Order: sequence, then structure tokens, then C-alpha cells
Amino acid sequence: MPIETETVPSTETVPSPRARRRFYAALALFFSWIAFLAFLALTDAHRPMERAGVEPGLERPAAD
Repeated sequence: MPIETETVPSTETVPSPRARRRFYAALALFFSWIAFLAFLALTDAHRPMERAGVEPGLERPAAD
């Protein structure tokens, strides 16, 4: 019974160049989406009251 010293990966487990490109494109899209969400969180996080139409420095009107 011969012993194999070096195993060659079969063609079933090696991804094709097209599959590899699609995988890298999907990773790039995923990380771009994460960066976009982080950018939105950083730019919209300050002064949320202002975005709601309420100015933070104003006093409340007196209740009748």
C-alpha cells in the first residue's frame, strides 16, 4: 500500500477564479456597507434633538 507524501488538492475544493473574484467582491461590498453605517452613525449621532425639530437650549413653554 503506497503512502502519499504530498497531497494535491482536488479540483472540487479549489475555487475557480470567477468564484474567488465574486467572493472578494462580496467582501468588499460588505465592508463598504459597514463603513457606510459607521459614517452615518458618526455624522448623525451628535445633537439628535436638533434632528427631531427641538432645539436643545430652549425652555419649555409654561403649561396652562
